[in-house]
Amino acid sequence: MEFKSNIGIPPRALESEKLILGNIIRNSEKYLHLIEDINKEAFQDSKHSIIFKCIIELNQIGVPTDIVTLNDYITKNKKTPKFAVSAYLTELVENARLTVGINLDFQVKSLNKANADKVKWTTCYKIIDAIQNRNEDEVINNLIQELATTPDNSLASNNLTPIPASELTDQPKLETIWGNFIYPGSIVQINSAPGVGKSTFIYNLCLHGASKEDFLEIPFSQKINTLYIDCETPKYFRKEKIEKICGKLPKNFHLLNDIDLSSDTNELIKLCKNHSYDLIIFDTQSRIFKMLQENDNSEANSIMNKLYKITTETDCTIILIHHITKSTETKDVYRGRGASAISAAVDIVTNLEPVDKEILKLNIVKNRLDVPSVIYMKKIGDDKFERCKEDHTKVNTVSELFKAQEFITSITKNKLSTSEILKHGKEKGYSERTLRRAISTLVESGKLEKVKRGEYCLCHNANKSNPIPENSGILAQTKEEHQIPEFLYDE
Repeated sequence: MEFKSNIGIPPRALESEKLILGNIIRNSEKYLHLIEDINKEAFQDSKHSIIFKCIIELNQIGVPTDIVTLNDYITKNKKTPKFAVSAYLTELVENARLTVGINLDFQVKSLNKANADKVKWTTCYKIIDAIQNRNEDEVINNLIQELATTPDNSLASNNLTPIPASELTDQPKLETIWGNFIYPGSIVQINSAPGVGKSTFIYNLCLHGASKEDFLEIPFSQKINTLYIDCETPKYFRKEKIEKICGKLPKNFHLLNDIDLSSDTNELIKLCKNHSYDLIIFDTQSRIFKMLQENDNSEANSIMNKLYKITTETDCTIILIHHITKSTETKDVYRGRGASAISAAVDIVTNLEPVDKEILKLNIVKNRLDVPSVIYMKKIGDDKFERCKEDHTKVNTVSELFKAQEFITSITKNKLSTSEILKHGKEKGYSERTLRRAISTLVESGKLEKVKRGEYCLCHNANKSNPIPENSGILAQTKEEHQIPEFLYDE
């Protein structure tokens, strides 16, 4: 019986090779230190291997490794390469420029991991050949022992090497992909009540990012390649929704109907690497997590460990779209329904809140990578958004509405009729229109309960949570920057 020893293509990390080389050439002062952590034989593409070895040689003699110097050195080298050096070096640098903010330490680990896997692959190849050739058992056993003792990672021996504080160096600030909402390798949770528009908002974000078009007047640092796992939008409506938002069907926006994290995590990682996704959307968190007990923090921590593995191995950003809790006594950062361990574990928490029927507030209440912030937007029809213009009329209207909400919650500890609320409110200087809007939004958000027609009272424990958090700085900023009349702040 004949055997074939061809077992496929050896493991490799060509994208990591390109990104590492491109960034070293583009900014050698910042990234040249990376060569110390890379095995010389790690580059499996012959072009990359030549370029990397020339970078090392230039570094050893103290010569810069910029694109011009490197091009001259390679073309004059006695081992003349069989590729267009200048054009390819330009391609590497341009590719690096388009991926600003990528985690290069992760790319180095990926490269070394592929190299270590290649060693295992080669040993497996030798074992198959030995079996085909009917070698002695001792030869085969030695090869099997060699395979068993091969380390999983060429940097594994350094994994538990502590670093003295005296050797710590300044690290560049992680560059954002969009606003202070999307960062490479982060996990974001966005919460809101049903029907507010969180899925449509994220659709807009991803589709604008696909073509690098500003969204809410905020630019993207790069085109983003998205995997949207959509368990919420009906299949028949997706194409129409996408076309209404951006007028086309982008190639770098991919849809997946569902996923089971308990069995598909490794497959998802492989998919993300193959397609170079920047962003993964879980819509909704509850449908994809499929938790037996939604409030079980132990189960939640287990799922979050899977998400950490995905972001660590792929450098993707994960956005969790989630429903808001009905409780009014929770802190803003824990407004997401269910286990608090999820909100505690993610990098960014943002709540999408209705101000009125048209205006929404994107309230970033937790941000480990930057400071919390607020963005106001206006819904345009059912599928689009635009940023609220910073004119005095609009800002005054929004601020007055917030203050009216605070006023109403302060007087409705006992039952009050609509006419009584309007009477007391007008005495404080609020218009009837603003007071009615404030009542409506408080009922929608669960802070005010409609006892019967025309009669309201404060929901249980709602007095412990202000409609506008005191530490948000929104009211103070609005007052200072836009000169809101003082009477709106007199309580």
